[in-house]
Amino acid sequence: MSYRYSATSCDPIRPQFPRLTLTEAKPADVPEIRAFILAADSQNLVIHPEEVQRNAAFNGLLFKVENAGDLVATGQLIPVKNTDYFEMGGCFVSEPHRGLGIQKSLIVARAAALIAINGRKAVLVTAVDPEKSPESLHNVTEAGFRILDPYPKELLQPCSGCLKRKTLPPGRLCCCRFFFLPPERHRCLVANFLRMDEEALLPSRNGVPFVLRNSSRNAIDPGRRRALEAFVGGRA
Repeated sequence: MSYRYSATSCDPIRPQFPRLTLTEAKPADVPEIRAFILAADSQNLVIHPEEVQRNAAFNGLLFKVENAGDLVATGQLIPVKNTDYFEMGGCFVSEPHRGLGIQKSLIVARAAALIAINGRKAVLVTAVDPEKSPESLHNVTEAGFRILDPYPKELLQPCSGCLKRKTLPPGRLCCCRFFFLPPERHRCLVANFLRMDEEALLPSRNGVPFVLRNSSRNAIDPGRRRALEAFVGGRA
């Protein structure tokens, strides 16, 4: 791609593509994020309690993507009680911003955050309904997630209020299948995160490219980057 040049500068003037920003959400952002998810009215989304989302934000495990200050996507990590598992959930991308690879970027960002904040013993898991969420299934399997079977009963805790449980066949406790990220694939995702440019060109939508700016602390804090590099290199 070529850029035009300013008559008064040697620096190229880049086209002003729409810019998205990926960063950690703050506890004060939780009401907006909850309203954003609730407005989607999607049966495929588990709405976690507000306290769970606030704890995720406090611990740097709740992420948001914004377009000119407007929320367009979110995703979080939830610790699974009595286990080393952290569930990757609460991911939603607004319809006008789908097809840009945002969900994949959120997977990579959360994989890195888990190691930077909780260390290498933490295991990333997720739940996907293969019938209702084929795109999510594709994204997690492409990222390297594998079927988790058997799975701990603690993963079913968010299902207690699910309306779909009444329609499940006998003996089936959840409409989703559970997946986990093996260590070698986790290292691969963290390596991908470290290679993410500060501003990356995303696939175009309707002919208009978007730029994703990775402003997460795990991307810009030197200490956290060193910890992630050590994990990728097998030194931590």
